[in-house]
Amino acid sequence: MSTMTGVVERKNERKGATNVCIDGVWYGLGFNKVPEFSEGDTIQFVVVQNGKYLNAEEGSVEVVAQGEAPQPKSTSSNRQGNSSAREDYWERKELRDLETQNEIRWQASRNAAIEFASSAVAHGAFKLGATSAKAYDQYRQLVSDLTEEFYNETLQVNE
Repeated sequence: MSTMTGVVERKNERKGATNVCIDGVWYGLGFNKVPEFSEGDTIQFVVVQNGKYLNAEEGSVEVVAQGEAPQPKSTSSNRQGNSSAREDYWERKELRDLETQNEIRWQASRNAAIEFASSAVAHGAFKLGATSAKAYDQYRQLVSDLTEEFYNETLQVNE
């Protein structure tokens, strides 16, 4: 979590939710009551990421200073002013992409393990216990072990 302090460029209140744009990035302040402020005021809050959205931690919004409504910026200066926000976005996106890739690897490994275990049991390469409870536990353990093995093998592909 990080703290955001900035001038409110735009404020949007819709269906009880308050959203603000600071340095070209939109933040959700939530549905709960937030302090009164206007465009041009400086506010501060703790940023939390909820999926792909950036939000203020509940109860953390404070008005730091009152100011004038911002003047519309030209496109070229707006691009330069938002470069750090864009860099932050791409850094966060890169981290999300790595997490997503790991989840995909795990899911693919699990699917392959289930197919492999089912085939091994069906062709007699792996014998299950006599009772259904014992067979269930053995099958689950086989799938878990194979999933981990297959997942670790996928990690070695990039080395």
